[in-house]
This record gives sequence, C-alpha cells and structure tokens, in this order.
Amino acid sequence: KEFFGSSEKVQKDDLRKKITSLEWELIKATLEEQGKKSSIAEIEEHIRANTRPFFLWKLNFGEVFLSDSRHEGGFDIVVGNPPYNELRDLSAGEQSDYKRSPYYEHALGGRVNLFQFFYPLAIIISNRPATICLITQNSLLGEDSALRNRRLIVESSRIIRFVSFPERDDTKKRVFESAKMSVCIGILNVMKSVPADYAFEINVWYDKYFTNGHVLRLNLSEIRNIFPNNLVFPLSTESSFKILKTI
Repeated sequence: KEFFGSSEKVQKDDLRKKITSLEWELIKATLEEQGKKSSIAEIEEHIRANTRPFFLWKLNFGEVFLSDSRHEGGFDIVVGNPPYNELRDLSAGEQSDYKRSPYYEHALGGRVNLFQFFYPLAIIISNRPATICLITQNSLLGEDSALRNRRLIVESSRIIRFVSFPERDDTKKRVFESAKMSVCIGILNVMKSVPADYAFEINVWYDKYFTNGHVLRLNLSEIRNIFPNNLVFPLSTESSFKILKTI
C-alpha cells in the first residue's frame, strides 16, 4: 500500500528495492523449509543477474487471494493478450524457465507456443466464479498443439463464446496488420462446478471490422460427441455443422 500510495520516484524506487529483497529472502527461506537447498544456488544466480523468472501472485496481491466461505480467492476478471512466440525460439535459459512453470503440463503438444501457458495461468489465478478474456492464436480452437489448453478450458470453465478471426494474409482485414496470423478471443466463466452440458457460440468474422461473418450456436455435448478425442471447436456455418453431425 505504501508503494502504490507514493508519488515520489525516489521513494518508490527505494520501496521497490526493499520489496524485491524481501521476496528473495522469502523464496530462499521457503526452499530451505522444503529441503530444496540445491535450488538456492540457482536463486542466487538470478539475484546476481537481476532476473526474476517468476511472479509471486499471492504475495503481491495478498488481499485478492484471501479466501472465505463465498470465494476461493483470486481475480474476478482476467484479461490478456499473451505473446505468440514459439518456445523453441527462446534462449535455452528461457526455455528452461518456462518448462519449470506449473503451466507447462497444460501447454504441452507439438510446437509449444507461449500463449498456451496463459490460459492455465489465467484459470489458476482466477476466483471461483470469475470471467476470463484472452486473445490468442486461432490454433487454440482446433490444432493438436493446443489440445491440453482446450481440455483445461472445458474442465475448468463454462465457455461463453469464442470469437474467431481466421484471416491472416490480407493486412487490411486481419486483426494485427504487422503480424501474419489468425486470432481468437476466448470469453470464459471459470467456476467450481462446471455443467456437464450447456450452449455457447463461436462467432467467425472474416475481417476485423465485423462486417462479414457468421455465428455457430452449439452445445458442449455436440463437441464431445463429434470430437471426443480432440475437442475441436469448428469454424463452420450452422448448415455445415448440421451436415457434420449426421456423418
């Protein structure tokens, strides 16, 4: 509170140093209590290099993560635009840090993309109930590389809608002019008990101006029946989806 309440740069810099020092001491003390003394040397290396491959959510947002009879603790709303780099393009040290994260098991699959770490992160730091909205690559909806993300989404949340922008070649129509990629906005309700079946929408837009597109209304049970192993969220029209259900 003192840090956020201060408007003086010198004071904020001093408080930031004190907070960082306390975080390191807390981490080392926790590792010693857990008998993980071999990890302390690695922590010392990060201190010397002034790098922090982590963020202590429950320490930095203590009030948010307090639980009571009505709430488990966590953020009520999580909104984000994660990076879209592939894990293999990072340095060996950065790859190692990502692979040690608690989100890695939910990101595994094919050529791992960094956005695949952020749905698990958003879900884990969310309250129950909470709303999540992330914009990621369109591969989230159907590619095998994102299958573990889709499984976690289905297990942990009720999908409100996916908004897909499949255009990637036309710079005037795709969402990010400087990035040749199709994107998807996911809007989810994270909850303690997810219904076995419910209706949701997949909105498909062929340009970023929302002038040309269609809406597919479907139930989760239909996805489970048609794609039991891959949990694909199709971008098809209503008429095409009806045909798909009969095959």
